[in-house]
This record gives sequence, structure tokens and C-alpha cells, in this order.
Amino acid sequence: MAPSAAAPATSPEAPAIAAQSIPQSDPDHPLPLPALQFKGAGTGKAESRYYAFDAGAGTITVTATAKNSPSGATQALGFALYDLSANRLCFDSHGNTTQDKTVVLTCSIDKAQPVLLRLDLSPESLDYAI
Repeated sequence: MAPSAAAPATSPEAPAIAAQSIPQSDPDHPLPLPALQFKGAGTGKAESRYYAFDAGAGTITVTATAKNSPSGATQALGFALYDLSANRLCFDSHGNTTQDKTVVLTCSIDKAQPVLLRLDLSPESLDYAI
């Protein structure tokens, strides 16, 4: 299995594959943001995934599409930007939606700085695209 698993690492789509196959749940060791656009899927459990990137001063727009399996009360996806001191800069969520729903988050950053993108998935989260 190891040789065939190594082959996708050289493909142009390797960052998106890495985001799907290696969920990151440690804010002290976030993954680098794999691409400006990437996709992922829920694992059937509640979890958070963290991605780091350098943000310039100004407006950052994060567009996320997500859905969840039918449930009485859940969130398809919560997503937020944090600074490295764990201060939440902005946040939004999709709510309970069994069809793809797109949410646009706009966040003003006053200075260039490293930022964490946090994705919160519920046990019912099916898939998402950032």
C-alpha cells in the first residue's frame, strides 16, 4: 500500500487529497492551508480541523459549501478565522442543512499576520468545500 499511497503526493491535486485523508485536530500543529480551494468530508464524529496561512491586511473572504445527514439538531459546518493568540476574528456556520448550502464569511484583518482557519464538523457532517 505504501508505494501506491506515495504516488498521489506528486500529483497537482495532492494538497486536496491530503486535506481529506489526514484530518487535523491540533491547533498547536495546524496543517498548511492546502490550496485556495479544497474539499473534505466528515468522519461520523465531532471534530475540529485547523489550517494555517499568512493573511495580508484587509478583507479576507471565505466561501464554504457544506451539508449534513438528516438530524434533529446539528451543524453541517462551523468555520472561523483565529489569530495565533486564539482570538476569534470572525465566524459563521451552515446550520442544519441536508442540501448543499453556501455561506460567505467576510473578515477584516487590520495587519498582516498568520491566521488559523478552524473547521468544526458534527457527527452528521457529510462533505464540505472551502
